[in-house]
Amino acid sequence: MNFSKATLSAITLAAVFMTSGAQASVIDTVTTKQKIGNDDVFTYTHDFTQEGFVIGKTTYLDALLSVRLTDGAASEDGIIKIGSQTNIFSAVENGSNDKPAPAGSYYTIALNAAALADLNADGKVSFTITGTSGDFYFAGSTMTVNAANTADVPEPMSLGLLAIGMLGLGATRRRRAAR
Repeated sequence: MNFSKATLSAITLAAVFMTSGAQASVIDTVTTKQKIGNDDVFTYTHDFTQEGFVIGKTTYLDALLSVRLTDGAASEDGIIKIGSQTNIFSAVENGSNDKPAPAGSYYTIALNAAALADLNADGKVSFTITGTSGDFYFAGSTMTVNAANTADVPEPMSLGLLAIGMLGLGATRRRRAAR
């Protein structure tokens, strides 16, 4: 069965438009004041289920965690862990939770593949901050994720029906042109 280039182009374009998706950024932020001392462990979970995450449909392509810590003296050290991903920090800068940014220290961490897989499993990712020297304050964190478009991808049968319909239109057009 022969069909025109226009019919083939229409089928191709329809399939591309139906399956392509744009990216969107989603942000979850918390601001608080939590003291963390030597050997203290603070845990927080960023939850994107309230931001539209749907298990099995939403896919996050990458994520950045930004943590703000403040202190009155710069002699504090600690560890930020996201799953098996460990990030060591030292010398938290002076600042208070009452002062506007940029008071304090900011630590930005890109999630590795394992942490991103945990996030994509249920829309939640936890991190811990452990004080290893001195005490300081957790002043807040922001997690920014880039999501693939969550629109439903058509089933192969839907694409097949579209292709058959386009072929039928092409055949009808050819018959009319032949008369």
